[in-house]
Amino acid sequence: MKISAMIFTLLIPLIFSMNLVNAQCTPGDEESCPDPEGNGEICPDTLAPVIIGKEYHEEVTMIPPTEIDTLGYTAELYLIKLASIDGLPEGITWETNTEDDKFLAGVYYCILFSGISNDEEGVYPINVVVDIYIKFLNDTLVLSGIVDSTSISMLVKQDANAIDENPALEFVNKIWPNPFQNELNIELAETVNGPVELKIFNLLGQVVFNQVYQPGNTSGILRCEAAYLPEGMYFVTVKSKNKRYSQLVCRSR
Repeated sequence: MKISAMIFTLLIPLIFSMNLVNAQCTPGDEESCPDPEGNGEICPDTLAPVIIGKEYHEEVTMIPPTEIDTLGYTAELYLIKLASIDGLPEGITWETNTEDDKFLAGVYYCILFSGISNDEEGVYPINVVVDIYIKFLNDTLVLSGIVDSTSISMLVKQDANAIDENPALEFVNKIWPNPFQNELNIELAETVNGPVELKIFNLLGQVVFNQVYQPGNTSGILRCEAAYLPEGMYFVTVKSKNKRYSQLVCRSR
C-alpha cells in the first residue's frame, strides 16, 4: 500500500504537467458562453481583429451539442473531432486544448488562434469542419466533413487604432435583400473606380457564383441572379483592389 501510494504521489505532478502542455487555452463556462438549449455554441462569434504584421492571440470556447438531427433522425452525439478550420487569414493557425482535437458532447473546450498575418484587409468568414461521432442503436457511427452551423468571422486591418473597423464601408454601402429569393444586390460606394470581384460560397466553402464587374458597367450596384441556389446560408465576398468584405446571407423561397 505504501509503494502504491508513493507511485500515485509521484504521478500527480507528471499528470498535471502533461495537462499544462496540452492546455494552450482556457475554455469559458456557462456564464461566459451559455448554451441553454444544448444546441452547441461557439463564443465569441466575432473574433478580435488581426492587425497586419502583429502577433495575434485569441481564444474561443466551443461546446458540442448533445444531440444532432441527421437524415430525419435525432441521434445522441458522442463526440466531435475538429477536422479543419477553413478560411483563416494567411499566417494564422489554430490548436485546441486536447491532444487529438476531440470534444465530448456538452463539455466546454477551447481553440487558440495565433500567428502573424500579412494578408489583405477585410472580413474573413471562417468554417469549422468537424467529424461527428453519434450513437446509433449499439454502435457508433461517424459522419465526416460536417460544417458547423455556428459561424464566426475574423477581421484583418492595417491600423490597430483605426476608428473604422469595417473596411467594407470604404467601398460597399449595403447588401440586400437578406434573406433573398431570386436576386441579390450589392451597392458600391461612389469612390470605387476599379474592377470588383463578387464571389458566393456555400457553407462547404465551394464557390457557387463568381463574377468580375468592370467600372462603368454596374451603375454602382452589382446584381447577382441566384434563383438557382438551394435554400440555405451563403457567404458573399466582395473584393476591390486590396479591400475585401464578406457577409453571411440567407436564400429563402
